[in-house]
Amino acid sequence: MTAEDLRKAFKRDGYVLLRGALSAQEVAEIRATLPPVYDKLTLTPKRYMQARECLAVPPVYRLMAHPKIIEACRRILGEDLVYVNDLVVQRNVIPVGDNPPHLDCQAEFRFNRDSRYLVDPNFLFAKVGVYLQDNTEDYAGGIDIYPRGHRWVGNGLFFSYQFYKRVLRRMFDRGMKLLDTKAGDVLIFDSRLPHRSTAATKLGQNNYQDSDDGAAEVPEERAKYVVYWEVARQGDEVHFVACNKARARKEEMKRPVGAYRPRCSYLGLVYPDDYPPELVEKLDVEGVKVFSLTREEADPWLAAFKEGAGEALAAESDGKAVPPQ
Repeated sequence: MTAEDLRKAFKRDGYVLLRGALSAQEVAEIRATLPPVYDKLTLTPKRYMQARECLAVPPVYRLMAHPKIIEACRRILGEDLVYVNDLVVQRNVIPVGDNPPHLDCQAEFRFNRDSRYLVDPNFLFAKVGVYLQDNTEDYAGGIDIYPRGHRWVGNGLFFSYQFYKRVLRRMFDRGMKLLDTKAGDVLIFDSRLPHRSTAATKLGQNNYQDSDDGAAEVPEERAKYVVYWEVARQGDEVHFVACNKARARKEEMKRPVGAYRPRCSYLGLVYPDDYPPELVEKLDVEGVKVFSLTREEADPWLAAFKEGAGEALAAESDGKAVPPQ
C-alpha cells in the first residue's frame, strides 16, 4: 500500500494491519527467548514484562527499530515520529467472563484537565502491537475490535467518560469482531478504537488478566505473547504522558513494593542514557525520537518503580493533569 492508502485506511478504519511483517524465524526467535525471562521476573503479576525489563531483551527491543514497522508508522503518522516507550510484553493476558471493550485513551477523559484534543479527527496517536501467535477462539492470541468505532470519539460524539460507560460501551460490546491476526502480524491502531483482548473458550474461570492464576492452563506452544508500545506524531504524545503521570500518582503509588507499576517503569527511563546503544543508534539513523524526561525528573519515578518510594511524587498536585506547553 502507498503512504496515501495507509493514511486513508487508518483514518477510515482506525487501524492498519501489516500482514507478515515478521518472518517465521523472527517470531520463533522471540518466542524462544521469552519463557526463561518470565521465569526470572520478580514483579507481580508475571503476565507483564515492563519497559525496563524489555530493554534487557534484544529480540524484544529490536522490534522498535524494525524497518517495516517504522516505515508503516511514518506513512500513517508523518515524518515526525515519536515513540512513548511504555514498552511491554504481555503473556497470556486472556480474559474469561465479563470482558467489556475499552479505549486506550479513555483515562485521558478522566485525568486530563482538557481532553478536547481527543475529539479532533486529525489527532494522531496510536498503539503498535506485535502478535507472536494466531488469534483463535480456543486459546485466543489477539484482540477484538469495533470497526471504525474511533469515529465516535474523533467526530466529537464521545460526550463524557460516563456517557461512554453507560451508553457507548454497551453498543460497542454488541458489535465487537475478532481480528484475524496471525503470528508475525503487526497492528497499528488509533488510541480511540474500541477493543478488548479476545476471550479463549478452552480456559477456565480463574484465568483473569491481572493475576497469575490460570497461566498454567495455557500450553507454552499456544501461549499468547504480544509486544506493545505507543507511537505518535510529535507533539501529540504530551497529553498521554501527562495522563500517565496522574494515573501513576493516583493508582500505582497505592500498590505494594514489587507490584506492577508500568507507568513508573517507563517514566523513570532517560533517553538515550538508559537505552541499549544498539537501539539508540538504529533509531537515530531512522530519525525516530523517543519521549524522555530529564534525569532530575525521571529519578523519582525510578525510585517509585524500584522501591515504591513515591512520597515526592504523591506530594505533588493530584489534580487534573496539564500537559507541558
